[in-house]
Amino acid sequence: MYDVIVIGSGSAGMTAAGNLNGAGWNTAIVDERPYGGTCALRGCDPKKVLIHASEVLEQAQRLQGLGLEGDLSIRWEDLMNFKRTFVQGVPEAIEQSLKDSGIDTLHGRARFIDHETIEIDGRHIKSKKFVLATGASPAPLPIEGSEHMLSSDDFLELDQLPSSIVFIGGGYISFEFAHLAKRAGADVHILQRGDRALKGFDTELVQKLIDYSESIGVHVHLHTEAAEIRPERKGYQVYTNTEDSFHGDIVVHGSGRTPNVQTLDLEKAGAAYDKKRGITVNEYLQNTTNENIYAAGDCADTSGSPLTPLAGFEAGYASTNLLENNSTPVHYGPIASAAFTVPGLTAVGLTGDAASSLGMSVITEDVSSWFTYKHKNEKTAFVKLIIDKEKDTVVGAHALNSDASSFINYMTLVIQHEIPASSLSGTMFAYPTNASDLQYFV
Repeated sequence: MYDVIVIGSGSAGMTAAGNLNGAGWNTAIVDERPYGGTCALRGCDPKKVLIHASEVLEQAQRLQGLGLEGDLSIRWEDLMNFKRTFVQGVPEAIEQSLKDSGIDTLHGRARFIDHETIEIDGRHIKSKKFVLATGASPAPLPIEGSEHMLSSDDFLELDQLPSSIVFIGGGYISFEFAHLAKRAGADVHILQRGDRALKGFDTELVQKLIDYSESIGVHVHLHTEAAEIRPERKGYQVYTNTEDSFHGDIVVHGSGRTPNVQTLDLEKAGAAYDKKRGITVNEYLQNTTNENIYAAGDCADTSGSPLTPLAGFEAGYASTNLLENNSTPVHYGPIASAAFTVPGLTAVGLTGDAASSLGMSVITEDVSSWFTYKHKNEKTAFVKLIIDKEKDTVVGAHALNSDASSFINYMTLVIQHEIPASSLSGTMFAYPTNASDLQYFV
């Protein structure tokens, strides 16, 4: 019998397994897919390799005739081959590292037989404790013909870029891939059933991103719900709740994800869960009905966002509480998020909408004329800060520009450590950089 079995080998699973094994627990980890999880193999890392090409292309195009000449274009096949160099060999390297540290690595789909036993391909394995870190998958959609949709995993493995693509859903996956595909030469449409794309980001900046997306040829259709995907001789026709229909050589699912809990047979372990929200846990990330099960990451029903850093963060708490008998309730600080469109869209803390209702000071600046962005001929560049004037603290920050991801990390530090807003004006940042702009916002 193991002391603990970790199910899932992504960020959460790897963190938990490493911590518990390092504390001397007899540890095993199991995954039905290659070791490494979504971020390393099918998400954040390979995606960023592809998107960086569109960032470079955009930068060069802005300076055409201003010192740069010559045409650049994205060669999809070459770019995909470059992307694959970042994922090839990763599962084997991760598994070998786990083995070298003394963790048993198992393969196959795990499901519970009883409170202390799982089955993996007919083999029954017992453990005193379990950490569930199974992540999430594309949410089922009530669309006739939904089986014809490709997932984000599929998109990241396309050997050739189709000439036309329809993205279902207005989340960050659709926007990121649409920006990339458009700059690589595809005709792209995003269908969002409601009036709000990119939920979780600031409404005003989302609209500015939509406006910019439209200006480069990314067609965003709000209030447009896909009802049927019908195969044609070439590609697919997507019929909607409006009179419009859209053709795509492929149709990509970009409409949210749900926790991977359905195949675990959690009922047999007496473990509470919700099909849409995930495994029910308390403040220690312990299941509320089976004290021997803990959960972290996208499969856990917590207030944390479904982001890779949060998965490892929660797994750290879960392992601490396993080792120390629930000594440390999970505490979330400010959580930065980013949509790697071009320009990028980022957020941390309160949104402008929430701030206005609370009487906070909202500062919105079009910074395209500031040197930081003007020297790059960047026409769409915005920054928004939310400041609690009484406490002299920044409580929210948002950005839409080419430096948005670095800017939001500065602001996450400022918010988490409650650095006085007024002190930013007296901080000597390197100039000219987006950090040196901070002194002019407060």
